This record gives sequence, C-alpha cells and structure tokens, in this order.
Amino acid sequence: MHLLMAREYRLNVAQRLEMIAHNAEEAVEVNPPGRPLASALASVLSSPDEGLVWFDARGKQVASSGMTATDNAAVKQIVVHEGSLNGAIRATISNDRVARFLRQLDLSFAAGTAIAIVAGGLVITAFSVRSVARVESAFRRVHRFTGDAAHELR
Repeated sequence: MHLLMAREYRLNVAQRLEMIAHNAEEAVEVNPPGRPLASALASVLSSPDEGLVWFDARGKQVASSGMTATDNAAVKQIVVHEGSLNGAIRATISNDRVARFLRQLDLSFAAGTAIAIVAGGLVITAFSVRSVARVESAFRRVHRFTGDAAHELR
C-alpha cells in the first residue's frame, strides 16, 4: 500500500513538473517587452516548493523564480526553440513534499496498526474473561457434585 501511494504521488509530481515547464514556456513566449522574465515565471508557480529557471541558448541562467536548488528535488528540463526564444526551462519540485507525505503516511499506518492491536487485545481480553468465568463456574459445579457424591457414599 505504501509503495503504491508513493508511486502515485511521484507520478503526480512528474505530471505537475511537465505542466509547470510547459506553462513557463508559454508565459515566456507571451511575456511583454520590458516585463522581467522572473515575473512571467513566478506567475506559473503555485507553491513555495516549486521553482523555474530560464537558460539562454548558451546555457547561461537568464531568470529564475521560486526554489532553484536541484538537490533533493524532482527536475524536468525542456528545450525551447520558438522563433527568437532559444534556451531551456528547468522546473523543480522539492522532494521534501514527497518525504513529508510519506512520513505522514507512515505515521498513519503506525497509528492504525497500534489502534488495531489495542482493540484486538481488548476484544481478546473480554472473550477470555467470559470463557474463564464459564470454566470457573463449571469447575465449581463439578467440585460441588463430587463433594456431594463423596458425602452420600460415606
């Protein structure tokens, strides 16, 4: 279950990266002259865990917005060759978000397991107490019967 949910979450991150990169490409294409590219890039981002960097055709960073570090981040880079726009866009999403999600998932599973163990223990205890009470009652009846039979035999 944990692996399936982690895989699904990572697929969502990959789709989000693809969307961010393509939206950034469109934002750069329609960016009016005089408006900073960083503003166009910032308009695409929806979370502080996301980032965009625009590189020119020589690989020099031209503009950036949001998280720009690629350490511990999922990265998607696309190359753009549209008219006067030549370069690359690098979209990043921090893996801290994934790590937080998986940590919460682990805690939820641990809490659920603990609750199930405690509930199971309580149910087993209740049935055990009932069963022991029945056995004690039967033992007392047998003891009383054997005592009465012994008295009659004397």
